[in-house]
Amino acid sequence: MKHTLKEIELNNGAKGLLIHVPGVEVVRILAEFRAGFDLNSWDKYELPHVVEHMMFTNETYPAPRQFSREIERNGAFNNAYTNSTSLEYDYECAHFEAERIAKLLAIQITEPIFPDDELSTEKGNVEEELNSNLSNPGRSAQYNLFAAASGVPTLQTRIQQLDSITSDNLKDHYQKTHTAGNMRFIVAGDIDFDILTSVLDTANLPKGYKRLDLPHIKTRHLEDPIVEIRDIPQIYYGIFSAYPKRFSYREVVAARIMTSLLSNGFSSTLYGTARERGLVYGLSMGASFDTYETGFTFGGAVSPEHADDYFDLVREEVGKVLSGQVDKEQFESTKTTLRGQRATQYQKLSNLIGYYDSYFTTGYEPFEYYDELLDEITLEESQKAFTKLLKNDCWGVSFVGNIDEKQASKYQNKLATLFTKAS
Repeated sequence: MKHTLKEIELNNGAKGLLIHVPGVEVVRILAEFRAGFDLNSWDKYELPHVVEHMMFTNETYPAPRQFSREIERNGAFNNAYTNSTSLEYDYECAHFEAERIAKLLAIQITEPIFPDDELSTEKGNVEEELNSNLSNPGRSAQYNLFAAASGVPTLQTRIQQLDSITSDNLKDHYQKTHTAGNMRFIVAGDIDFDILTSVLDTANLPKGYKRLDLPHIKTRHLEDPIVEIRDIPQIYYGIFSAYPKRFSYREVVAARIMTSLLSNGFSSTLYGTARERGLVYGLSMGASFDTYETGFTFGGAVSPEHADDYFDLVREEVGKVLSGQVDKEQFESTKTTLRGQRATQYQKLSNLIGYYDSYFTTGYEPFEYYDELLDEITLEESQKAFTKLLKNDCWGVSFVGNIDEKQASKYQNKLATLFTKAS
């Protein structure tokens, strides 16, 4: 999707990206505050999440669902999300009502009232959301792994902590985080941006405050596998490896070429072979970075009768990459696949916004840089980045299903050589 980009700073201290996309008839607005889980006390871990849920009732629209109905009046979309670092407000609308929607966003982020009678309701909704994640064995495997490796509370503990969250807690967190200097935004469309930015510039957010610093939550090595026994047909697994510094964007792209070569489609070496042998139906693998660290993640599900053969295959195919046994033609073919998938993916405005939302944490790279890197990165460079990410002795595995600790240790041992530094 052709576009041009401009970064601006408003008079109130908020900063943002303006993405002009010629001819598009929708507008997307994403507003972000550093207000996520990592910036809150972990004895009330879900507090930022509850704040998110409570930001849909405000002084102008105080009745339940009144604000959301006003947003949806002409077909606009609105949602909010909480993650480790951020609380984000997401809007999409027809271009003809962009100014009205921007004014509603300004109301949402400046006029919350946090009514006590709504708090119990929204804590119940958060609990249902967390229980949904608990009920999903794949997500549970990943959440269990994340909690053990980073030291954050488990899903079960987070549910238990909800009762202790008060309206005063919500107000304190909101006041600490929702300031103009702590705000970043992205606006995309084919509109007069001055109209929208003037709305955000005059929004009644406290001024004079700086962007909040992100704490460094260090990932730690897990000596033993995390095991949650459930009576289900498959074994769900999660695997991570962490490098203690942030990769450059070039290094991350180089590592992602290898994760794609292993896992992206039926032509990939690991996933394609596993499907060919009838071992698994699906898997996911990726590399990502944040402000302080770079991570490798790998997850999926396998039936118990296939688990031995499957983890042997994982060790074999990932081991080939680590030892430099990658076919040059397959490597080039993987880069071509990535190029084609990207060209398709970014025909949607929401995906284009998604590319630039790294602006909120690590900064962004020019959109065209990715294709340039695909041209430049060599097989040796990609293999080196992938090896650097895995061979750091900071890794762990998690299992959910009909599996005991002895079996889990056996599968962990099959994978150990992939993540252990050579002596």
